[in-house]
Amino acid sequence: MSEIRFTTIPNARDRTHRKDVVMSATEFAAALDRPVSVVDKESRPAASWGVHRQGRIEQSTLESVTAILLDFDSKNNVSPTFEEAVKDCDRLDFAAFLHTSYSHDPERPAYRVIVPLKGNLEPRLNPPATRLLMHLLPNTGSYNDPASVGIGRLFFLPCVHPDRVQDYRAWSGAEKLLLDAQELAGMAEKLMAAEKAKEQARLAKEKKPFPLLARNTEASLIEQFNSKVTFQQLFAAASYREVKPGRWLSPHSRSGQAGITLNRETNRIYCGHESDGLFSPGHAHDPFSVYCVLWHGGDVRKALAALRKGRAVA
Repeated sequence: MSEIRFTTIPNARDRTHRKDVVMSATEFAAALDRPVSVVDKESRPAASWGVHRQGRIEQSTLESVTAILLDFDSKNNVSPTFEEAVKDCDRLDFAAFLHTSYSHDPERPAYRVIVPLKGNLEPRLNPPATRLLMHLLPNTGSYNDPASVGIGRLFFLPCVHPDRVQDYRAWSGAEKLLLDAQELAGMAEKLMAAEKAKEQARLAKEKKPFPLLARNTEASLIEQFNSKVTFQQLFAAASYREVKPGRWLSPHSRSGQAGITLNRETNRIYCGHESDGLFSPGHAHDPFSVYCVLWHGGDVRKALAALRKGRAVA
């Protein structure tokens, strides 16, 4: 059996005093049966399931992922029972671990599914890998908290309020082999490619025309485009929803939060939706860049050729 690796900190407010932990699956299963008793939930110990560079544990210091986690909290929809989650996880071909979280109540279940990996996974593949795990849990996976589908997030370690010790539950499939990170990476890459192709096909079908430019002007096509076409026109044509002025929600957002923001000083937008074609950390888009990505897959030559012909899409 391969080793299970993660990094712990005393509590979520102290990310500097970290400890790298290595356990066997049997040791980890035994640890889940011994939750920490905590009255003040803010002092709960936490863990990051990944390898970090030295210093504070932050998303920016994450170098690789060592486990995939699902978080069920019953905040928006009441999650299936812990026992139903156990049945789902017991059907998996690889090791999985479950434990109830601090807010767990039998009437409003709250628990976590932990799938440790054999080897390390690139952080960029964590979101699609998490979605894969959701698909593999047919009865419970869709209840996963959308906020947990990300990279470098801290998760609280097993702990319980002294008055609710009797409600704590833990389960493990420690006798199974760990999920191979390289195999998971291949599946995650295929899922991303399939999702991108599906989304491009949907957007191409749904895009509506918007006012384009007059041809044969002295100004460059890109400059003219940026001066004449607005983000509102572009996003409305591509089925994005303007939640409030300068904030848009991607049509394929999984979090339900508006992740596209306009910087009015520069007239550039930033996209925080990892599942969106506009997502590019550290890069801002002008209107032409948005048009180029959404209508032409980022191909500048095709976008310019379409503008010269006076057509929005082709």
